[in-house]
Amino acid sequence: MPFVAVSLEDWKPQEQDCHANVNHWVLANDCRCSAVRGWTYIAHSLRGCPSFVAHSVVETEDGNLIDITPTQARRRFPFIRDKGRRGEYFERLEKHGLIYLDYHES
Repeated sequence: MPFVAVSLEDWKPQEQDCHANVNHWVLANDCRCSAVRGWTYIAHSLRGCPSFVAHSVVETEDGNLIDITPTQARRRFPFIRDKGRRGEYFERLEKHGLIYLDYHES
């Protein structure tokens, strides 16, 4: 999914603050887009295993997904939409203290 640089008169998205960035953008655009919660998939993370990092993106009014959070990463990573019920995503993150999930084969 592409990165799209966005800003408002007195605001611009901040690195590593995707959830707040997306919330702010969606509220400012008066329901012409929506927040999508999910996971960025990194096949070879710095921890030496596949990782899923909690991430939020924007779904535009025409159904396209865009990433509005700037990053210094050298490449884009796949995004997997969370299929849980509305509101359940943040409950899971908070309950389990999740920022990322690592996948280790046994």
